[in-house]
Amino acid sequence: MMKGLMGTSVTVECPYDKRYEQAEKFWCRTLNSTCYPLVSTDNSQKHTRMSIKDDRSGRKITMTMRSLMKNDAGWYRCGIKALNFDETHPVYLTVTGAVQSLVGPKRVTGKIGSSVSIVCLYSDGYRDHKKYWCKENLISCSTLVTTNHNSEKERKSISDNKSSKEFTVIMKELKKEDEGLYQCGIERTFLSDGSFRDETTSVYVQVKGPEDVLSAPEEMMGQEGATVTIVCSYNELSKSNVKYWCKRGSETCNTLVRSDELQSKQRITLHDNTARQEFRVTMTGLEADDEGWYKCGIKRTIFDDTIPVYVTVKDMKKFFSGPQEVIGSLNQSVTVVCRYGQAYKSYVKYWCKGNFSSCHVLVNTTGLCEDQRITISDNISAGEFTVVISHLKKEDEGWYQCGAQHGTESPVRDSVYLTIKDGSESLYGPSLVTGVIQEFVIIKCHYSLQYTWNKKFWCNFSDLYTYVTLVKTDETKSHDRISITDDQTQRAFTVTMTGLREDDTGQYYCAIETGEDSTEYFGVYLQVNQGKSTQVTTTSNTVT
Repeated sequence: MMKGLMGTSVTVECPYDKRYEQAEKFWCRTLNSTCYPLVSTDNSQKHTRMSIKDDRSGRKITMTMRSLMKNDAGWYRCGIKALNFDETHPVYLTVTGAVQSLVGPKRVTGKIGSSVSIVCLYSDGYRDHKKYWCKENLISCSTLVTTNHNSEKERKSISDNKSSKEFTVIMKELKKEDEGLYQCGIERTFLSDGSFRDETTSVYVQVKGPEDVLSAPEEMMGQEGATVTIVCSYNELSKSNVKYWCKRGSETCNTLVRSDELQSKQRITLHDNTARQEFRVTMTGLEADDEGWYKCGIKRTIFDDTIPVYVTVKDMKKFFSGPQEVIGSLNQSVTVVCRYGQAYKSYVKYWCKGNFSSCHVLVNTTGLCEDQRITISDNISAGEFTVVISHLKKEDEGWYQCGAQHGTESPVRDSVYLTIKDGSESLYGPSLVTGVIQEFVIIKCHYSLQYTWNKKFWCNFSDLYTYVTLVKTDETKSHDRISITDDQTQRAFTVTMTGLREDDTGQYYCAIETGEDSTEYFGVYLQVNQGKSTQVTTTSNTVT
């Protein structure tokens, strides 16, 4: 595991054998069982915030990820191109901001006989508190190891790094019976009313053996009233078995839906696609009580195969989100749209430069304006406010916050990273774009002067090596929901995707044909979220 703070950089090193010295190396991100290439040593893959270096004398690959964002968290792989099968090594990245109390992973997975590490982060006020690791049972949580004493016991150990404000639990020589729900805990936290309780966060430890056949996402997130779909994959031998979805109760996992039962009028449905070897669980009209631990399950004669999934339900009234990253060109303008729920309609909206601990307000909706290049406007009916920064300078690059505040209450904020391009890059665009089901997204990809007359296209990959062109600038035929236009005066081509669907989520590429058999790519990850929102173009009022 590697860990970084939002806005900082992380570096990971992967050693390799001598026989791979001349081979191409790459760094990819794992999403839905596929690893999408981000950067490579032959420069066929490039990323604005990532770099890769091959030290052949030391026989190691070094990857650096800069200006970390929340959505960078997840599984990655160091890779080496080989004749038959690529050699890869998994790496998990955790990205943290200002920890409010105690946070940890929702799920960790290890193989029988191996070890797992669980890292739990805490805020500054808990440095000197006792930390512990316990396993949940029917009525309580049985403490296994603590930092004050019994720091190592029966294949488990715990250590507290007060300088980095994290404690680490290591479980060695895993056995199948180790699987279950645990807690990272901080002992006896006093509350404002004089009472006290322990600060805890639940972690599911999954132990996989050679017979395990299921895979599923660690966590799914949806908004109140919206819909989420969980995809659970299985192997060839499980096609004819009954599949089910259950919610963890105090004693058992209560089955909510099964593949062999009629479910036409249920709020939760399960569809088994044996051709694709996956079953999909769809939960509609999400409610606050739906949040919690669930399991994808396959019925067996003796012991069922299961895998845990945590479902998080967001309160849309308190929804507040920025675009994570925006990219602008030197001397041009950039637009940032920040969205919010009903709870924040009457709040003062603002734009500040800095991080969560220190952020200097540049403009707000009550008339404050410290930089005449920046305007802000609030579209209350659409639940979004827009910030426009014109005449961009290189020093404008960095972390900002969309913010909202009411009186003396604590503000709500979300981080946005602004990248400034000077036009020297041959091809660049946003690395992450988010959209909402049934709405549209616009992706603008910039290119250098030398590619003005080259063909541009928008594609995704059917596998790691074969791309599928979705739209192209020289083709008269069109896609029913995707269009592309090339503005050669601005040296930018624009892709518009309408009628967004959940399965549109994935990795795409801005691409330019640079030769008969060569192509320049830039990766763009599209995340399509559930929820209702309206994209409205508003005119920004200059604040003086």
